[in-house]
Amino acid sequence: MSLQHVFFLAYVLKTYASDSASPELRDEPPSLVPLVPPESPVPLGPVLREVPPALVPVSATGARLRCTADGDPAPRISWLAADGSELSDEPGVRRVLGDGSLQVWVSGGGRGSQMLRCRAVNTRGAVLSHPVTLMSVPAGGLAAVVEARGAAAGGVAVLHCRTQGAGAGAVRDVVWYRSGAELDTAAGSVTILKLYLSRHRLSAEPRYFAAGDTLLIRDMSPADAAPYSCAPRTPRTPLAPHAARSLPAPLLLLPSGGRGGAPRLPATGELTAASGDRFCLTCAAPDFPPPHYT
Repeated sequence: MSLQHVFFLAYVLKTYASDSASPELRDEPPSLVPLVPPESPVPLGPVLREVPPALVPVSATGARLRCTADGDPAPRISWLAADGSELSDEPGVRRVLGDGSLQVWVSGGGRGSQMLRCRAVNTRGAVLSHPVTLMSVPAGGLAAVVEARGAAAGGVAVLHCRTQGAGAGAVRDVVWYRSGAELDTAAGSVTILKLYLSRHRLSAEPRYFAAGDTLLIRDMSPADAAPYSCAPRTPRTPLAPHAARSLPAPLLLLPSGGRGGAPRLPATGELTAASGDRFCLTCAAPDFPPPHYT
């Protein structure tokens, strides 16, 4: 084969390889990919970010309640009365501020309108805060509110006395009332382990146990389903100075979950206590028969 034939054959092979190559391997400018604009943010329903505590003491200088929420579009903040009606400005009683805060004065914290809620609304939905109780107290006084957790017949009921205001950190104990009458919890103020060692030991111990701001009622019965209130006190005085008894809170007798079901332990939040303070860690299932605790 002559040299000319060799060059000719090489040229044919090169041309064939170039024509059969995939478009991605050819020496051609890349095609342009159109840019797709990013999608607009998905609208989000309101989520409460800051809410008032469950109990707000209102002194002579008044009190300001803050409520903020996140969402897209930005939620509108409003305040609702106990009957669900929206609150508006009322001279000397309350003022709704532009940032969603609510300013209240003593006349607005009377027993006639104790409970309110914060509401956040946008086009995606609405959300309500927990109930907020306003308590009118003297300057430097304390306010108290009862949180009652019901139980089934034979179960254990849990009540907490929450206090706020000047001197709340000095409260070491509370006085408990049922239907307006003071409860004698001294006999039940024993080591909490004795309450939960066994079902037999439970029947031998007093039915009431008080520790710090907590009251436990074992063997819940229909007679225990009554309104309860509390008042804070200190070790030095029967009642804390300027302490106001809380409004009564109903303790409910819950329907039994039936035998054979798993015990139900209510969810608990974070517990903080100052050095030297008394506190109570509760592990109480509201069902019957009582479970074994460890």
